[in-house]
Amino acid sequence: MNVLREKDKMEGSKNSPFRMSENGIIRMRNIIYLLDNRDLKEEILKKAYESKLVIHQGSTKMYRYLKIFYWWLKMKNEIAEFMAKCALCQQVKIEHQILVDGLQPLPIPKWKWKYITMNFVTELSKSKK
Repeated sequence: MNVLREKDKMEGSKNSPFRMSENGIIRMRNIIYLLDNRDLKEEILKKAYESKLVIHQGSTKMYRYLKIFYWWLKMKNEIAEFMAKCALCQQVKIEHQILVDGLQPLPIPKWKWKYITMNFVTELSKSKK
């Protein structure tokens, strides 16, 4: 769907799903369509990133949150690029986390009850409870 082509159709037709408000904002239902305004996109991404709903949760969650309100060409790619610049987001990725020593996965048995295991918890701190 090319927004510019739809914008041209919208100006000459009442059947277009796009509507333009008096201040020049193009909408389809409640979604705001952004054309090529890099500064506005950056501002939207910064505000969404600072929001308590999507902070440091990854580009997919941020995309799901933003697509409710906005749409622009290559939106998902731009969100991923924006999130890749965040040092904190890169530090909490799973591939950067250290594996815990001593834990090893058990082999998957071919038949149920082939292996029975038991874990012993030791050296717990002493408390009144």
